Amino acid sequence: LMTEGTPFHERSGMDRYGENAMAGDLAESKVEKVLADLDRPVASFGPRRVSTARAQQMTWDRVIRHAPDFLGWGRFIEVQGSNGTYVIFKQEKMEDLTWWSTIMPLFIGIYLQAQDKVIFCDLASVLWAIAQEGTEEMILDAETRYPKQAWKVPVSILMERRVVDAFAASKVGG
Repeated sequence: LMTEGTPFHERSGMDRYGENAMAGDLAESKVEKVLADLDRPVASFGPRRVSTARAQQMTWDRVIRHAPDFLGWGRFIEVQGSNGTYVIFKQEKMEDLTWWSTIMPLFIGIYLQAQDKVIFCDLASVLWAIAQEGTEEMILDAETRYPKQAWKVPVSILMERRVVDAFAASKVGG
């Protein structure tokens, strides 16, 4: 386990999200597979697909760094991993995803590792969940030069508002 002062992006999955946390690439693979199984294949999107050094990526405008993960079926899809109990949403990223949603609807695919399921929420539902009682405000990387405001949202709150027929198919896939 890493120390509290270690930047969030350098921590292990377990240290970031709890025991049995899912790494981002694996969560993306799960979401992509569920969408393909629903006959809703998507295309990779965003600058993360560009082979480049992290230092160069850090020079890109924030809204570009926070581009959604996938594009397909008239919407953007951003992926978040979860230990199945809660999901962490960073304020900066949510602000930038809100900007992306002005171009086209944006959905969040959340991989719940403990249940091996994917749920889909539209951005408005995630923003609603962030504002609910039971969501905890937190600071990631508090001891570094780049602290980030974030919210720890219980999955139970998101399940109240997940999207019905978001992709003209089941709202939960596995």
